[in-house]
Amino acid sequence: MKRERVHTGLSLLYVEDDNIATEYVELIVRPEYYFTSAVNGEEALTKIQETRYDILLIDINLRKGYDGISLTKKIRESENYKDTPIVAVTAYAMSGDKEEFLANGIDYYLPKPFRHVELLQMLSEITGRIKAAGR
Repeated sequence: MKRERVHTGLSLLYVEDDNIATEYVELIVRPEYYFTSAVNGEEALTKIQETRYDILLIDINLRKGYDGISLTKKIRESENYKDTPIVAVTAYAMSGDKEEFLANGIDYYLPKPFRHVELLQMLSEITGRIKAAGR
């Protein structure tokens, strides 16, 4: 049975340098979240200063400039983003990768490739925690 998709009122920033991956995620989340993307760490840092996002999805390998871990550390320096859920969306899936990401300020881990239902389940869990915390 298919669940009804209702907009959560939450905003999501996806930091990803692959346009196809960005379009895929946008198609999945757009019915439930306000969606914005950034192609690199610098653009992401500018966007988080301009807008308050509820959830951040960050690719670990951004090729130029910040990688996902260094970007996460920089974002966590901002008072507005100390407790914001950050999801590593990455092809890094070797033993120990997930633990490294979680030890460096990332809250959730979603390995690529993923099915749309896996992303929606994770976001549903995060949304539930945000709403339970009264944010």
